Amino acid sequence: MIRGLLLLLGFVGAVQAAEPSRIAALGLDVEETVTALGRAGDVVAVVEGHGDFPKAAKVGTHRQVATEPILSTRPDVVVAGGSVGPAEVLEAVAGAGVPVTRLDKPTDLDGVRANIRVVAAAVGAADKAAGVIASLDATIAGVDRVGPEVRVAFVYARGAGTMMLAGKGTGIRTVIEATGATAVGDWDGFRPITDEALVQLKPTHVLVTTGGLMSLGGEETLRRLTPFALLGPSLKLVHLDDRLVLSTGPRIADAIAALAGQLKAAR
Repeated sequence: MIRGLLLLLGFVGAVQAAEPSRIAALGLDVEETVTALGRAGDVVAVVEGHGDFPKAAKVGTHRQVATEPILSTRPDVVVAGGSVGPAEVLEAVAGAGVPVTRLDKPTDLDGVRANIRVVAAAVGAADKAAGVIASLDATIAGVDRVGPEVRVAFVYARGAGTMMLAGKGTGIRTVIEATGATAVGDWDGFRPITDEALVQLKPTHVLVTTGGLMSLGGEETLRRLTPFALLGPSLKLVHLDDRLVLSTGPRIADAIAALAGQLKAAR
């Protein structure tokens, strides 16, 4: 996979000629990176559901942004995460003369670092990328790692009717493996959870998001659900803030540190 790929939609040149003063930062990873680069005050558009930019316009959901709302914010540049779409909207924005940069979906830490450089170049802050990456690496280097005998299954949940198991090529797998633990699941992406699949994976720990745990009614309720009850009382349950779990930007380092701490405490 080509990491940190810069997709140029309707314009030529990866680095902006002048520092843009109006940035559409579409996606959590982009928001995090722009903030780490010191440019949060220049953000004029974000996707819905993120609360760190109260003055920025909301231009649609993560997977359903809209052309007119983006253009109405008069951005100098649009930077979109790899899963933000649809692509046709970003193409239409580029066709209207706005530079659009779209990130790769990183599948490892090198991909995260590459995306930081791409975002920095797009917003006219290329000289600050090295500092953001150095901070990320320093946080990860200070993590007290667990061992591979710690086997972690990540369950994405939005109520008992929507539970998915994470496999390869997911951002959370990068987080789990960076703690030294084993991320279970040898398939690509996410798949619906089944009783048999979870038991066969033999996890020592199940990781869920805090929001996912609340959607299931809390820890006691989760433990009574069949897929988890079959694992018995020895199962260790850990949870992280939703935005940390979903991070593929600079805060992925904080996610790694937080998860490592929880895994240590739950052993």
